[in-house]
Amino acid sequence: MQQTVRMESKDPFLEGLRQIFAARQDLKPATIAVAAGLDNSTLRKLLSGSNSSPRVETAKRIADAVGYPLSDIIALGESNAPSKTIETAEKLYRLDPTLLEEALKYALFLQSQQIESQIKVTDQPQESAGKAGAPAPGRQQDQ
Repeated sequence: MQQTVRMESKDPFLEGLRQIFAARQDLKPATIAVAAGLDNSTLRKLLSGSNSSPRVETAKRIADAVGYPLSDIIALGESNAPSKTIETAEKLYRLDPTLLEEALKYALFLQSQQIESQIKVTDQPQESAGKAGAPAPGRQQDQ
């Protein structure tokens, strides 16, 4: 007899949605279901795990009703610190859209600079690896 092993995978959208409901006491599943044009039981089944994953269109409607972009809800579900992420997202959503756009551009610029500096460090030749007192490969010497 062959035994089937079932891997349990969590839907990041549903995980993120659960985190939002946990963090935002003002949101009620019944209200969100109505705003999304869904039956209340549909949303409750998704949140409880009875239904494993919504269709993309359903997830989009729920995201719109909650007031978060679908991609942000998924990111929350994949996050290691969802409560901090939700707090930060709430602050960002309150910003003027123009200011938010500028902040995001600046964040992307900083990220690109960090990646560039990591590439430069990785590409440096390690000539001093065999010399006494030289730092080990991949490590910088304390100054």
